[in-house]
Amino acid sequence: ELKWPIQCKPAALNIALRDSSDSYSPSMAITISILGATGKTGMWAMKGGLDRAWNVRVLARKPEKVLDVLKKLYPEKDEGQIQSLMDKVTVVKGSGFVESELKELMSGADVVMSFVGMVNAKEKVVEPMAHGVIPGMQAMGDGAPKKFIMMSSIGFNDGKTHGNKAWGRMAMCCLGCIPALKASFADMADAERFVMETRTSAPKLNLIIARATILADKKDYLCDYTASEPKYSIIKAGATGKMSFNIDRQHVAQAFLDLADNSSDYNNQNVSLFERK
Repeated sequence: ELKWPIQCKPAALNIALRDSSDSYSPSMAITISILGATGKTGMWAMKGGLDRAWNVRVLARKPEKVLDVLKKLYPEKDEGQIQSLMDKVTVVKGSGFVESELKELMSGADVVMSFVGMVNAKEKVVEPMAHGVIPGMQAMGDGAPKKFIMMSSIGFNDGKTHGNKAWGRMAMCCLGCIPALKASFADMADAERFVMETRTSAPKLNLIIARATILADKKDYLCDYTASEPKYSIIKAGATGKMSFNIDRQHVAQAFLDLADNSSDYNNQNVSLFERK
């Protein structure tokens, strides 16, 4: 997963998806399916889902890796407590974006979210993921998840303007000179175009593109996913507002969880995620 997704903001709107009076409880549990749950950003969505007492389903090539990630996410817990958390995660073993595996992953889920990102410049992963998930949702009919949230970056398609504002035109120009970033952006851009085309042909699907600015990892910090205070701001494509240069991965996960819970203002839209100031 590359550390360079980008941002987009709605016009002069630093809006979070819940206000300071909101809190979470087990009675509000939903079921989320996560692609990329053992990655550097997706793992925080898995933790947030567990912390909110949601039902969590993940796709993993090696199920034992999910256990290793849980140990990393909850260093204060003993082996018994970690195993108890592991028992709450439904792990679907998958070797890629095979339709049967994706359908199993999405079975019974309210929301499917992807944190898949390119790790090999010669191998596209985001576009194949989108081409697997969306047809799978269509094939599942009424039993499909009600929304799909895909992580992407600013800097291309209708997020280019936000890239220019958040990073500066010079930095944007330099991106094309870095082969790995250029390949990653091309992969995400193609996936976005497929999502946007599908919105036209299948308007009943709720397909949300959530673009992060540059990803950061704050040391010795843990986001409280049950707290009322959102740590991010969200801006719609084509809008303007205050844009941060980077955003903590944990706050990206918080935004995804809040979009999973309530996306009424952002259904079938492209949005950008920034640090809340």
